Amino acid sequence: MTKIITHDNLTVQLQKGRDLITEKEYRYWLCNLPGFGAKKISELLRRFGSAEAVWRSTEEDIKKVMEEGNEDYRLFRTMDLAHICEGKNTLEQAMESYHKLGKKGIRFIIPEDRTYPARLKSLYDMPQGLYISGSVPGDEKPAAAIVGARNCSHYGAEMAFILARELCSRGVDVISGMALGIDGEAHRGALAAKNSIPGEGHLSGQQTKCGGSGATYAVLGCGVDVCYPRTNSDIYHQVDGIISEFPPGIQPVPSNFPMRNRIISGLSDMVIVVEARFRSGSLITADQALEQGRDVYAVPGRVTDSLSKGCNELIRQGAGIITDPVEFAGNLFPKQDKIVPNHKKSKIALALSEEKVYSCLDFNPTHLGSIVDQTGFSTQDTVGILMQLMMKDLVTETSKNYYALKFR
Repeated sequence: MTKIITHDNLTVQLQKGRDLITEKEYRYWLCNLPGFGAKKISELLRRFGSAEAVWRSTEEDIKKVMEEGNEDYRLFRTMDLAHICEGKNTLEQAMESYHKLGKKGIRFIIPEDRTYPARLKSLYDMPQGLYISGSVPGDEKPAAAIVGARNCSHYGAEMAFILARELCSRGVDVISGMALGIDGEAHRGALAAKNSIPGEGHLSGQQTKCGGSGATYAVLGCGVDVCYPRTNSDIYHQVDGIISEFPPGIQPVPSNFPMRNRIISGLSDMVIVVEARFRSGSLITADQALEQGRDVYAVPGRVTDSLSKGCNELIRQGAGIITDPVEFAGNLFPKQDKIVPNHKKSKIALALSEEKVYSCLDFNPTHLGSIVDQTGFSTQDTVGILMQLMMKDLVTETSKNYYALKFR
């Protein structure tokens, strides 16, 4: 059936099998207007009462609302009026796009929906629309965000992995941004916990009868149908849910990530920063978490490491300090007997030569030449011993001729 809607000399033909357009569909149209984020949409909804009322309003009504506000800060810009007026002509295309989401395995949810995460409703700039592939974090389960540097160290990667694994194995949902470095290792640690529990399947997001694990969710700075970065495609296809405020097809640009970060912290009860430079996106996430009333923790590092300056500064300002990831997870979320497998390595007997090489290593990569100098062994013998330690899963080669201990 063809429905004709006339409004201010605007005729829109909608090929629809029903007479009414729902408020959710109007909201979808509003969320897809260029340059309209949560704050602008929320203000329009507050002033007009609904997205449908925004669409039906006159140009003068919209202009009046946009011109009001504090002289020092005006939310709306000149182009916003033009975008709404021009956008009224795109309602038909928006409806067609909306009804194609299901074929792509994508859902669009708004705060009025039952499945909309309750944690986000407390944000003053809560997203007025979210695109979901998979599931969303359950309101009844604890959730922790783990964030940090993209160009992380081996030490940072180990800490992120083990923290996520220990938390997820205790039923805590792990939230991150699927970026390179710390984010990716956090997702992988959570997935390792899920896969280690019998009966815990991929993409389930459910607890087993014996308690089960948590789940892991990726919040993107692009559309949920865009795998970014591509090198994390293994994560993209295994996480329990992918969440974004940006419509499908939107590519990642720098301005998207601060917006994404507030959702990462907003979905969580706590934010853990593993490695961060003094000025970084991870510290923005920590600041947003504090504004949202979330707890913030940080993993300390050497004062000479640039990747640890942000974390050390957070600790100086009063953030919780994590000195042992296993102990941290265990203290906050004690495990139930016979539910969570013990991931800590059993003590492995080492030969004297292996002990000597092992004692030269820590979580920061050490060059082969330095190990040779410290042990007095020949290069050939040292390489052989390192290979034995790697076979025992105690040591890893982080790059050519650089070796470090494995925590996980």
